[in-house]
Amino acid sequence: MFVCCSSLHQSLSKEQSWRDQYNNSLDQMQQMLTQREGHVIDAQKETNKLQATIQQLTDERETLRMELEKIQACDSDRQLVNERSASLLSPRHQQSRDATSNYMLI
Repeated sequence: MFVCCSSLHQSLSKEQSWRDQYNNSLDQMQQMLTQREGHVIDAQKETNKLQATIQQLTDERETLRMELEKIQACDSDRQLVNERSASLLSPRHQQSRDATSNYMLI
């Protein structure tokens, strides 16, 4: 009977040891999952921040592009005015203008 009880005791001890190992493994996995969830949440927050930054930079780039187009349009208009002014003040035009004014004086 002692052998039987000893064998039963050994079996129960092994079972308890396996149960403890199993529970420890489950606890470790739970901790790892909790850590992973924390990392996923942190990564999602960082992703959201980066998306907001990208959107802000995209909006800013669009605003700058529109401002540049306005500046280029103004420069184009200014260049056209300068060209017309230069043609009006060119020596050839100046001579014809002088001739017209001389004709009017006569």
